[in-house]
Amino acid sequence: MVRSTSVPTADRQSLPMIRSPSQWPGTARSAASGTLQEMYRQTRDELRMMVGDDFIEVYADCPIEICETRDGKVEMYAKARRGEIKEFTGVSDPYEPPEAPEVHLMTNEETPEESAEKVLASLVERGYLRSDVLRQTTAK
Repeated sequence: MVRSTSVPTADRQSLPMIRSPSQWPGTARSAASGTLQEMYRQTRDELRMMVGDDFIEVYADCPIEICETRDGKVEMYAKARRGEIKEFTGVSDPYEPPEAPEVHLMTNEETPEESAEKVLASLVERGYLRSDVLRQTTAK
């Protein structure tokens, strides 16, 4: 699930229905991947409690000034700064960085390949991927 930065704050407060793979009927330990762009620490903490040990928070850290130039929303940021877009994350609506993410990516200091390697290494460490998969991926 990806939440849009143009969705009003009040609408972002409802938690999605998320369950840990271990809670799915008739399944053994398996991995499921989902993307969640959640601005508020409290909501992420609630999701962590719902999902349990299978929750892996990956923080793609980057200064807002760099984000503005690279995510294809240059004009949207400009409109938000002029007050034309309300509740725009990072401009007129706060983003609360995670306090202890399982994986912390510094996307302005590392290549996309280095960031991907960190995520994959974390999945190997937690038993979601075999280490030979990581070696095959990083050898390319």
